[in-house]
Order: sequence, then C-alpha cells, then structure tokens
Amino acid sequence: MMSKREEKVDDIKKNVLTVRVARKELPDIGELVIGTVYRILEHGAYVLLDEYGGLEAYAPINEVVQSWFHDIKDYLRPGQKTVFRVIRVDARRKLVDVSFRKVREEEKKKKS
Repeated sequence: MMSKREEKVDDIKKNVLTVRVARKELPDIGELVIGTVYRILEHGAYVLLDEYGGLEAYAPINEVVQSWFHDIKDYLRPGQKTVFRVIRVDARRKLVDVSFRKVREEEKKKKS
C-alpha cells in the first residue's frame, strides 16, 4: 500500500505531459525547460521535465534558494510548474541538473 506522500508524487507524475515535444532525448546546457516539481528535500528538488516526456531532473538547493537562511519551500512546492535552466547534463547516465535561480523573470514569461 502506498503512503499519502507516494500517492501525491504518483499523481504529480501522471499529470505531467507524457508527449515528447523535443526531438532530442536530453536538453542542452543553458536551455530553458518547463518542469513540474514533484519532490522537495532539504538538499534540493526533483523535477519532471514536461518537454522531455517527464525526464527527471534535479535542482540542487543552491540553484533554488537565494541565500542560506531561506527555505526551499519558500520558492518551490510539489505540483508547481515553472521554468528552469539546464546547468548540467550527463548523457551517459541520463542525469540532468537544473537551476531555478538562473532564470530571469522575462525569460519565465517568454517560455511559459
């Protein structure tokens, strides 16, 4: 039986677009992507990339929070769709890291 938290994560995953919009398998470094936050931890957040068929990406805490005394939950919440910038891609292991901080307001408006 799944816990309430696992059910919520499952619901968020189901609501992410599963249609692959991009022709490539992984995003490029520097690319702006729309992601759905699905799990928040003390050290960062896991995000599903909508345009890449729900590919999982990771946003380290220092790429979300402006300074050490802010809580990550002041910036992101599970189920939230927002714009991220790709900062690292490990094509071999299919790992993607994204940044919330490195996206300017005007870029968010243009992308979403």
